Amino acid sequence: MSVMQLIQLGLLWGTVFGVVFSIAMLIIGRVNAEMILNDYPPDIRAKFGPMSEKTRKQANLASLPLLATLGLIVVLGLGQLRNLTGELTFVNTFIVTTTIFQVWNLIDLVLLDWFLLMTLKPRFMILPGTEGMAGYSNYGFHFHKFLNGTVFTLILSVIVTAIALGVEIAL
Repeated sequence: MSVMQLIQLGLLWGTVFGVVFSIAMLIIGRVNAEMILNDYPPDIRAKFGPMSEKTRKQANLASLPLLATLGLIVVLGLGQLRNLTGELTFVNTFIVTTTIFQVWNLIDLVLLDWFLLMTLKPRFMILPGTEGMAGYSNYGFHFHKFLNGTVFTLILSVIVTAIALGVEIAL
């Protein structure tokens, strides 16, 4: 497969990954926005205070099915790559996984952070007692998290690629 075809495959599965993640974040936010407290800017977190123990347990329970679903999406994407190429190689797998995770990172920034949280500002995503705070307009905070996410997703891509190649060798 050409690099462009690998990127297209990654774009497809990255979009699926990002949309599923976005829907999950909306559901989690609707159930209890405090579960995603660590994703809010520092001024909002400071004003709101620490996450309650009840919410921490709730967040841990919510994260398990989400991580399993997102993992399944990556497995399906890499399964398709394997079906198309006959085998997984480091370069092909790394390109696809990097594209998947970078698309997710970009969807998180543009759709969830900038558009939803900062532009639309749905009431259910505003933590009680933090209404109107400057952090809800802090585009730079989210862009900085996006840049950190770029590094994180590259590291994650190497890890997932290594695991996938290990499974490929074992089979």
